[in-house]
Amino acid sequence: MEKFLNLKFKGDNNIIEEIKTKLTNNTRLKSITHKPLFLNIFCDRFKELQNLKFINEAILFQILTVGWVQHDLEKPNPLITNEEERKIDINTRCSERLALTEFSIKKPVTEENIKLLIHDEFKYESSDIEREIQDYIRYARDSTFLSVEANNSFRFLLKPLLEYFVASRLVREINLYDKSGQLNNLLLKNITPEIFEFIKSITEATWLIKPYFIQKENFSNRAVISKINKSDNLIKIINENRKKDTWLGNIVKILHDLGLIRYGMNLSYLNLEQINLAEGNFNHAYFSYSNLSHAKLNDSNFSNADLSYADLTETDLSASMLYRADFKGATIIKTKFDYSNLQEPKFKNSQIKEAKFHNSNLSNSKFENTSADGIGFITCILTGADFTKTNFIKKKIDFKKSIVSGALFNQDSFNDAKILRYLHDGGAYFKNLIFSYLLLIRNSLTQVIEPPSTCMVRIQRSLNCGKTKSLVVQ
Repeated sequence: MEKFLNLKFKGDNNIIEEIKTKLTNNTRLKSITHKPLFLNIFCDRFKELQNLKFINEAILFQILTVGWVQHDLEKPNPLITNEEERKIDINTRCSERLALTEFSIKKPVTEENIKLLIHDEFKYESSDIEREIQDYIRYARDSTFLSVEANNSFRFLLKPLLEYFVASRLVREINLYDKSGQLNNLLLKNITPEIFEFIKSITEATWLIKPYFIQKENFSNRAVISKINKSDNLIKIINENRKKDTWLGNIVKILHDLGLIRYGMNLSYLNLEQINLAEGNFNHAYFSYSNLSHAKLNDSNFSNADLSYADLTETDLSASMLYRADFKGATIIKTKFDYSNLQEPKFKNSQIKEAKFHNSNLSNSKFENTSADGIGFITCILTGADFTKTNFIKKKIDFKKSIVSGALFNQDSFNDAKILRYLHDGGAYFKNLIFSYLLLIRNSLTQVIEPPSTCMVRIQRSLNCGKTKSLVVQ
């Protein structure tokens, strides 16, 4: 950064020190300007930016793109007229459509395709669409941030510019949803983290989500976007598309990134397949009957959350707080619960297959009328866990190195599976373990633990043998 500033300002120590002081005192701005593109914008517009108390990536890009649009107009005017403002709006919307198309097809967009995009954009607004098309094509050819490629096609010179305009379009569609009722590009499943970051930046400024976004007086740059809060449109989208199997991953992701997932929020009956909501706060939230398969929900707070009848196939819930979470009737196949806090959860009528609970706390958990197949309980705390109404199917259930003090099992737990055959080589720790209907279990022991010298199960203090008079433990 020091080298860049010296080259940029040719050793002008006053401005260099002023910029360095500004960046040192603003950690967010400092992190933004680690990218050379943003640092260059900041340096070019430093005096203007001094008039803002809040600056984020979106503000910098708005100033950059609007400045470029002004520069690229035939007669740029520092005091923007209504006509220039109209042209800026038209060119911005056309650039958004161009960016979305290039992002989708992953190659430059032909002139013919651009004409179709512009016609679609303004067919209900402009009486002279041909003029709008010709104006934008001329603008695109002379633009300082678009490149004319072979076959008369166009692309953005910089990837961040493309990402910014894609994000700008998605926010525009959210803002207009209450009038249009259309989701359009909000259903795209390949939105990148960089685009989500721009969406967050734009909406933080546009919707005044952060109270410290305050524009100082006498700041005339029109790049700063309007202050209309449309975050309620996200809730409207969810409520109007619930139970329709419409993929709403982007909508919930934006709510999540903006910190707008409210306590006890209703996110039930939604299709959120493959969504990334890691490190989220979903305290008392409702996800019942939602599709969360292949989702990344790790390191999140799901305390008292309702996940009943949710599809959690191959979902990552590792290192999450799931205290008293309700998994009633949920489909839990190859789900990751490693290193999670699952104290007092309810797994009533759940289907659990090949799930991993390694190094998790499952104390006082209830597996009522639950089928368990190929579960890994390695190094878990299962103190007071209730397996009395659990059907362990034939596949291996691994309790290796787990603490199972006070856990409850009964004869149904061992039907067919003969679960104890997998305990003798695992070093499981059984303390105050209660076995009811021990006669059946003793028969299983007789069959499965051979030779006795390989048995590493330790039984301490007491063993409730039910109606059986005696038990020989080798």
